[in-house]
Amino acid sequence: MGGNIPKRIKLSVLNDWLSGKSRDNIALNNGISTGKVSNIINEFRSGEIKDMDLLRATAVTMKKEGLELNDLSSAIRLKNMLNSLDLSEEKVEKFLLEMSIYHYKNDIQDPKEFILEVKRVSDYIYSLDVSVFDVIDLIEERKVELNNLGKEILGVRLDLGSLKYQLSELKSISNKSIGVRTVESS
Repeated sequence: MGGNIPKRIKLSVLNDWLSGKSRDNIALNNGISTGKVSNIINEFRSGEIKDMDLLRATAVTMKKEGLELNDLSSAIRLKNMLNSLDLSEEKVEKFLLEMSIYHYKNDIQDPKEFILEVKRVSDYIYSLDVSVFDVIDLIEERKVELNNLGKEILGVRLDLGSLKYQLSELKSISNKSIGVRTVESS
């Protein structure tokens, strides 16, 4: 095979190289010699891709860990999202650890259950028309209201008990006076 190597083959070689495949496998997959594979790799190294060896080393390490390049892109998106939320990896790791402890203590076998419960709470908070950041304050306010209502109910019960006592006293006095009149009449 002579002449210039088609761009399609060069890109295939580059992709295979960055994916961590061996030169022999790349040559076999693309129908070229291992020497041409080396020439294509060196061409990319010296020209378009400066950190090619670092990229390949990353790909090889990921492959050993059972990861693919798509996993790396997902990790980068997640890292960018955490940065935009000003959340450190340590905070997220701590949260995930606490979540696993919560699952263990509450015998939750499926993390989906926890997520569905968080969703249910979120929907409920939304129905209250309250910000998630204000829920704790709202709960504390409602506790105070509940405590005050409890005191009012106790006061009303005491008043009712007092009224019942007064009513029974009035009935007793009334019955005694009716009894005295009945005796006097006979």
